[in-house]
Amino acid sequence: GDSIEASIPTQHLDRFMTQLVENSVYYLTYFRVEVNFNDTLATFNPHKIIFIEKTEVATTESSLIHRYGLTLMPANEIMNCNAGSNHLVDVVGVVTAMHQEFNVDLGGCFNSVLNIELTDLSGKLEVALYGFFIDEFQKMFSDCF
Repeated sequence: GDSIEASIPTQHLDRFMTQLVENSVYYLTYFRVEVNFNDTLATFNPHKIIFIEKTEVATTESSLIHRYGLTLMPANEIMNCNAGSNHLVDVVGVVTAMHQEFNVDLGGCFNSVLNIELTDLSGKLEVALYGFFIDEFQKMFSDCF
């Protein structure tokens, strides 16, 4: 695709924190490119950008670069995808089922889990919410319970 994930190592956060603003588009120079093999992919690009000490950032209003790198993927494509969809950050769909909340042991630490089913025109997707996100979900739908 035409999107790529970018990562700023901790030692460079202070330098770039004031230069980067959400919903802005930038030209970048002097950076490292690595294979993107995480379970949590922000994009389906097989590579990612790593900021380095010499990285330079410049704001642009170029119409050639999409301002909001949002690409919606239907549920059936997510279900058929083998790489990068183990942990999704944001999903959209109609809530068609909600299962009983339960606890799971994550290496000696118990965590609440709530499984919900989201549906779009292409199919259904099982989504597991953990901890804080269960509370947020329940707050959003408190009038429906």
